[in-house]
Amino acid sequence: MKITELKCNYQDCPIGISLDKVTFTWKCTDAKGKRTARTKFVIAADESFDHIVHVEEKDGTLSPYVPETELLPGKTYFWKVEVTDDANDTCKCEVKTFVGGHPDGRFWGKWITPAFSKELHPVFRKKFELGSEQISKLKKGRLYICGLGLYEAYLNGQKIGDDYLAPYFTDYRYWVQYQTYDIKDLLKEGENTIDVYLGNG
Repeated sequence: MKITELKCNYQDCPIGISLDKVTFTWKCTDAKGKRTARTKFVIAADESFDHIVHVEEKDGTLSPYVPETELLPGKTYFWKVEVTDDANDTCKCEVKTFVGGHPDGRFWGKWITPAFSKELHPVFRKKFELGSEQISKLKKGRLYICGLGLYEAYLNGQKIGDDYLAPYFTDYRYWVQYQTYDIKDLLKEGENTIDVYLGNG
């Protein structure tokens, strides 16, 4: 048996997701049996699974439910699943991860906007310095970003993420989506430059 296509909130190892209703899905292939006999699902706070956060076991198939109170925003969690079919064929999957949303649970920043122009697509640019000691101690880097309209973000000339048409489908009358990107590998010692290109919207 093989366990494939492991997804959290329909994504492969997502970061910056809402924790109020986290979903987990997977597929079993090449099984000897015809149906699932037993499923075990585990979430841990560390990759070695020494600090278990949540466990569910059930005869048959399982759709995990993880209470929001068990998870913290901004923290990386590790999860895995073990499936046994009715022919006693058992498989353990590879370990996957997910990261909750903004660590503070909310944003404290202010909206920034350029002067409107029909002819130009504005670009916001900010430069900042990182010393050698900061880089050596850097464990992770995150960009939390949202916009009232389309944008693309770049760090030191490299596109951040592989998304297009961010922030996707959003009804700005009721809510605004934000995106979270891992930028650790794009940061460097010395001067760094972040650019945000805005669409004409």
